[in-house]
Amino acid sequence: MDLSYVTERMLALWFPPEMGQSAYRQAHHEAAHMLHDKHGTSYMVFNLSEPRGGAGREHERVREVGWPPGLAPPLERLCALCKDIDSWLSAHSSRIAVLHARGNRERIGVVVAAYMHYSSICGSPEQALDRFAMKRFLDHKIGELQLPSNRRYVDYFAGLLSGSIRINSAPLYLTHVTVVGAPAFETSGCGGGCKAFLKVYEGLVPVYTSGVHTVSPQTGQFTVNVAAERHRRGLQLRGDILIKCYHRCPPFDVFYCILTHTFKYTAY
Repeated sequence: MDLSYVTERMLALWFPPEMGQSAYRQAHHEAAHMLHDKHGTSYMVFNLSEPRGGAGREHERVREVGWPPGLAPPLERLCALCKDIDSWLSAHSSRIAVLHARGNRERIGVVVAAYMHYSSICGSPEQALDRFAMKRFLDHKIGELQLPSNRRYVDYFAGLLSGSIRINSAPLYLTHVTVVGAPAFETSGCGGGCKAFLKVYEGLVPVYTSGVHTVSPQTGQFTVNVAAERHRRGLQLRGDILIKCYHRCPPFDVFYCILTHTFKYTAY
């Protein structure tokens, strides 16, 4: 367990992924005891992880704001989360915000980086020292964000706050998807190569599944013609878009997600 101050009024509570459930509950009990001793009932835990419920058993106030692992937080949720943190802290000077994550510490880094931009635009001049402390926390505790979509979504968020990025009200259409570096499954059941298909999610809701494409082991890349498969100009999309490439193994009728071919973009 790592409980550390980001600023005087914001804490980070992180648990490693290998921690067992019993040890996790015990550590949460200890963290709740420490937080209550120092801050009484004036702290709120913002749970950035899934599954839910672990933090709620030990802390009086918990807000569930997590998102699926391996993905950036939805842009609207990131914005709402920064507003919620700011609203909670602004209500009284004694209030404390605790950012909780289990597993990937980068979840905390994304929220701290986003809130640093938020306070820079929407906060008071007195918060300048807090922004310095947040930057120091990111440098010393998190480092550079490794997930490309995390870096991209923090940039999106900063751009929306500054006005350099604006919401696009016109519809966008996905016509083609090119997968570079086609994988090869060398299992005896599948005989090498792969049988790939794509799924497109809008706001984590599936909106499109392609046909199955046979890809040989020598193929460097392949393209799925979304517009042709749907017999129209393309797939109309808006907001947070997730594209996953799967492999289908017909003899066993089993689907395997190719995690190295998971993409997340925004179509605002």
